[in-house]
Amino acid sequence: MPNVADYRVLRDGRFTLNINDEESITFPVPDDIIRSQGAARGILNFKFDPSSNANNLRFEVNLNSARVTSLSNIDSGLRRFESETFNTTILDISGNNTLQFRVEASSGGASGSIGFSDVVIWYQVPS
Repeated sequence: MPNVADYRVLRDGRFTLNINDEESITFPVPDDIIRSQGAARGILNFKFDPSSNANNLRFEVNLNSARVTSLSNIDSGLRRFESETFNTTILDISGNNTLQFRVEASSGGASGSIGFSDVVIWYQVPS
């Protein structure tokens, strides 16, 4: 039987993180998702927008304490869209899952903040 993609919008609005700030989003997933390390992996999408004074920033995103993505040496610039696949076996189908965003200094002299928005998680379910 083929699978189909399903998704959950975790955050539509914007949240802004300064250096050493974090934001957590808690959410459930359906109990019939396809949990896989292979072709049925999940996808995390979000926008990020460094402030006009951003310099040497770094962010990381963890799902249930497992790193999904990170990016270093972020400076001011245009808003970007991030898309990252992840192993869906880290999702908890019996309870809540926690997606955590954290901003840190990449190196000395770091400044500014990063705004995040439009956080969406995709997974596969049986058709």
